[in-house]
Amino acid sequence: MEGISVSKMSYTYQGEQPALKNVSFNVTSGKKLAILGANGSGKSTLIQHFNGLILPQKGTVKIREDFVEKKNLKTLRQKVGIIFDQPDDQILASTVWEDVAFGPRNLRLAEEEVQHRVKKALKQMEIEELGEFSPYELSLGQKKKVAIAGVLAMKPEILVFDEPFSGLDPGSREGLKKALDTLHGRGHTLIFTTHNVDIAYQWADQLLILKEGQVLHSGGVEALENEDLLSKGNLELPGLVKLLQGTGIAGKDSAEINRTLKEALGIEK
Repeated sequence: MEGISVSKMSYTYQGEQPALKNVSFNVTSGKKLAILGANGSGKSTLIQHFNGLILPQKGTVKIREDFVEKKNLKTLRQKVGIIFDQPDDQILASTVWEDVAFGPRNLRLAEEEVQHRVKKALKQMEIEELGEFSPYELSLGQKKKVAIAGVLAMKPEILVFDEPFSGLDPGSREGLKKALDTLHGRGHTLIFTTHNVDIAYQWADQLLILKEGQVLHSGGVEALENEDLLSKGNLELPGLVKLLQGTGIAGKDSAEINRTLKEALGIEK
């Protein structure tokens, strides 16, 4: 089932060159889509169309059965949650608990339901112990988890992240990936922008590459093994692909690559 369908969509900011030009692609429900591209390729503009922060000027964006248009915004924003690169832009309250509760309370839910959603969201992100902390006392990785919890409390089907791993140290990055993998395992569709080809190659199921607002590739992550394609998008081969070049392994599916690497490292026989 298609979770998101974009057809011939274009958008131009006032007085500027087109940010998106005739963009078409589909996102399968339950997948992890990486939106990859150099700075200025249109990644952030694109994802803001998914819950109507920006409305298409030409073409269509469809979330399941609903088109992204003014009359559907309330429904769409409960289906699609967006988490931006800078968590401070989304954190509003003086404590983590109150911040996560903000969205459900804005829906005028019963307080019992609000409490239930906050507890569940904090548990999902493994930050229950931070409930009474000020968000501004937390590390960047913790703040990102708070921002995600705030979106989870709205119970969206689709989670959209703008550069979720940027600025994180390796430990925080792996911790966040683990938490997001758990959400994915529970059925959420995950969409994330990145300029990091390594993360896209190792972590995504589907891939969209943008260049100057146009689709360079829509499909499988194996496209990240195509050096000619990547050079057109001002991108480099992933480190893993470089490592495997000349071994005869590159070009096989990611499960086989991972299995071969584990065998080589003596982790798995």
